[in-house]
Amino acid sequence: MGTCVRDGWVLPLVDESTWPVSFRITLYSLGLLWFLVAEAVTVTAPLTAIEVLTSLTKTKRVISDPDNPECLEEISVRRWNLAVANLTLIAFGTCTPKILLATMEIIGSEFYTGELGVATIVGSSAFSLLFVTGVSIMATPSGKTRYIKKAKPYFIVVLVFSLFAYLWIFLILEIISPKKIELWEACLTLALYPVLVILVYVIDSWSQRKKITTIGKLFKAGKDYIKTATADVNAANIIRIMKGLGANPKQRLTAEEIAAYATLEAQKDIPRSAAWYRVSATRNASGGQRLVPKVNPLPKKEKIFDTITAGALQDKPAVFKSVVEFSSKSYSVLEKDERVSLKIVRSGNTQRQVLFRYKTIDGTAKSGSDFTRGNGVLVFRPGECDIKLDIDILDNKQWEEKETFYVQLSPNHPDDPVLIGNNDLAAVTIIDDDHPGVLEFSQSVYFFEESVGTAELCVVRKHGSRGRISVTWKTVDKTAIGGKDYESKEGEIVFEDGETEKSLGIVIYDDQKYELNEFFAVKLSTAQGGACVGGVSKASVTIMNDDEYKNLVDKVVLLTRVNIDRLKLGTSSWAQQFKEAMSVNGGDTANATPFDYFAHFVSFFWKVVTACVPPPNFLNSRGVITLIIGLCLEGFVVAVMVDMANTFGCLVGLQQSVIAVIFTSTFVSLGTSLPDLIATRMSASSDKYADTSVGVAIGNSAVMVYLGLGLPWVLAASYWTTKDQLFEIQTHTLAFNIPVYCVLALISVTLLKIRRALTVCGQAELGGPTIPKVISGILFVLLWLIFILLSSLYAQEIISFS
Repeated sequence: MGTCVRDGWVLPLVDESTWPVSFRITLYSLGLLWFLVAEAVTVTAPLTAIEVLTSLTKTKRVISDPDNPECLEEISVRRWNLAVANLTLIAFGTCTPKILLATMEIIGSEFYTGELGVATIVGSSAFSLLFVTGVSIMATPSGKTRYIKKAKPYFIVVLVFSLFAYLWIFLILEIISPKKIELWEACLTLALYPVLVILVYVIDSWSQRKKITTIGKLFKAGKDYIKTATADVNAANIIRIMKGLGANPKQRLTAEEIAAYATLEAQKDIPRSAAWYRVSATRNASGGQRLVPKVNPLPKKEKIFDTITAGALQDKPAVFKSVVEFSSKSYSVLEKDERVSLKIVRSGNTQRQVLFRYKTIDGTAKSGSDFTRGNGVLVFRPGECDIKLDIDILDNKQWEEKETFYVQLSPNHPDDPVLIGNNDLAAVTIIDDDHPGVLEFSQSVYFFEESVGTAELCVVRKHGSRGRISVTWKTVDKTAIGGKDYESKEGEIVFEDGETEKSLGIVIYDDQKYELNEFFAVKLSTAQGGACVGGVSKASVTIMNDDEYKNLVDKVVLLTRVNIDRLKLGTSSWAQQFKEAMSVNGGDTANATPFDYFAHFVSFFWKVVTACVPPPNFLNSRGVITLIIGLCLEGFVVAVMVDMANTFGCLVGLQQSVIAVIFTSTFVSLGTSLPDLIATRMSASSDKYADTSVGVAIGNSAVMVYLGLGLPWVLAASYWTTKDQLFEIQTHTLAFNIPVYCVLALISVTLLKIRRALTVCGQAELGGPTIPKVISGILFVLLWLIFILLSSLYAQEIISFS
């Protein structure tokens, strides 16, 4: 055994030769566990940068009406092709620890190959394809299925390249140039990676051109349109979510609780990358700020219309109390204006003095950098019906997109004679445009119950908010007749300087008769004050027979948008990073569990270290600086892990090949693949399709070979070529592990194809009826255990292979 003191990348820091062996074993085992936590936490920095980079968008003008080619509308499109992003930045980010491990081992060994890095690549591939896939099959909710949606040519190419990667390694090691790697072989191994990326891009682009997707009125190639969570937060979808909720009738849900469910629901349909799931899984496991809101489970059988009404609308305004609220639900301000004035109005009892509180809430605009944080008490004196609340706006002299923050009103004391009205939350948008604005309806279709009393239609002011402007409007009969079904009228809406949203009210007549749905139209016509009328100049209003709770829906819409803004990845400032790193659940202690506190304590040091990495918006670098510094930090952590693993294996008397197998199947798989396991499990349970759960695992297998082996082998082969020698592969387990993995991988792919074909399995790769999915999941886990068992037996020379 010797003293087991060898110079590594970082360790040993001091002479350990005189230390007791038992003490060193304990120290290194604990150190390995702690650095596994470090690896899981620190990798979130480059992954966050990668998520920001691959989510960059650009504005594109497209035809909004197929019958009128000259009618154009702007939409956001991705700068990155999503399929290419999955195989490049995202795959590189999730595979970074394994690639760094293999590369650093060869460089640190003076360009001699070792067992650790190579076995880590193969072992992690086996863990991802076999064990993780098995867990994903079982993690899919009972009765639900997840199938691979991507075009068949795309998936087949990725699958073939993944399996060929390992067959290619076996061929060059055992047949073409046994136990040696020639320079051309190493270069070809690395070159196959860009070939795969190019093929995937061509196939994905071809398949997208064939499939045209209709998005509202937009007719656009599906690959370009980027769906965001906030795009789905509107009244119609909030009502759908509320109808789908179930609850105990005795339970009272507030608007905030409903918004939490709505936030969770709004994020379900958003396509998420493997990087997003990896960061989310790490935060959940380390007691960090959650990217998915935590809500209490509700029974699914009972509708909660009565619950919602009783809980969120139970405080009806009383005549003896003052009702305080904002005059508008949204405002905008130019960044150069230095402050925004929010008008607060009072109704009800106006003859007494009332106190109430206000506070600002960060959205995409951050306090301290975009506006001055506010939190205080305001006073309505006797006879006052409106007051102004001024919020200072900070001009940072840099161009920025529109940013939003929120201001919320609340009672100063529960016993005060004041009620907060429905407009208790105002959204303030900071813009860089001094145009008077474009006026249009917020949506082209509205639905109201016949008992609504007054139908409120929202008119928004876009692309500027300078000055006082107005627009005229009038109703137009359709199947609903003015004077019989609704109040036929016309009028004018006035927007004061800075106001960006107004409502016009139309009285709906409730005749207490059963009748079919009817509709009429409302049209905007002449705009004054330099403004113009936008594309949505006409709104269709459908009158329905149903109960009323629109005000609640509007409030939930605003609260849901606040939640979504808070949960966006990569929008935190440097100060916020430290604040979130030092707080359990990122400061949300109300929903913290005992495990969150324990995980936060264990990972606290590494969370603070990771917070030292600049945020993606640092120097407007869009994540590039974060990615570079994050990879350097990750490289340091991996270097220490390599040194610890080698010394630990020497101390316990294991062969280097056995160290590789055990290190891969336990420590590396636990440290680098456990967050991947949690992330894939989250993806399987929440995504509509299996592309992220299965497709990314298969794609990462190819990336780990072409980059994880190709890159270090090119470096080593080039080094030995300069010395007129060939790069020799000294590991003896690789020739055995690769064919074993290939056989097991073929079996696993065959099982997935069988599941896709069999009705009893739900005709999908993941999920299905409980018994078949559990059996399938156990089979995949057994395949992984077989790989570990055979690899360990061969490394110990208990079995042989020729």
